Amino acid sequence: MVALAFFLILVVLFFVALFFIILNVIFIIIWKLKKRKGKNPKKRYIVIPIIFLIISLLVELIPVGWVGLMRAGNKRNSKDVVMAESGEVVYWGELANGDTAVDNFKMYNMTYVEVPYSGSSNTLKLGKPVANIKSKANEEGLNRIVGALFASNFTSTVYPVINDKDLEIYTIGRNTNTIYCPENEKNMVLAYLKEISH
Repeated sequence: MVALAFFLILVVLFFVALFFIILNVIFIIIWKLKKRKGKNPKKRYIVIPIIFLIISLLVELIPVGWVGLMRAGNKRNSKDVVMAESGEVVYWGELANGDTAVDNFKMYNMTYVEVPYSGSSNTLKLGKPVANIKSKANEEGLNRIVGALFASNFTSTVYPVINDKDLEIYTIGRNTNTIYCPENEKNMVLAYLKEISH
């Protein structure tokens, strides 16, 4: 909620500053046109718009700079996302109120649930990405526009965890301590993870 309020403040700031930039440019053009026609307009009618134009430009840099920083950071983070060759895209589960639940997802007509893993993620051997995962909410209206504006890639990569028990285990991203498995295999996967974490 705080992030949304901050974003809305920056949007308002952007448009207010843009309004004053346009207004002051119009005053400067009017002053120049009067000067060309041979009239002798007072200097304050050019000095005050120039001062306000400079202030408006500086204020405009706040939201523009923030968007630029966010885009740069998001582009750097999106380099970690590997797109699966299969082209498969799965979605995080949803809570009753419509929020995203990152403790489960559906893939291959099966629900995969989160299993905590206390060992090091470096000890897990990962296979080739099988799918990419994102929230359905990120593909809707305003989220899509904001995602494009900030160059946000809300997609993560689903990797299989290679194991000698032929268990269906997945992890999201390369460095994570969160494991996902089919609901009906949760106890077996917990036992296996306990075994390899020692």
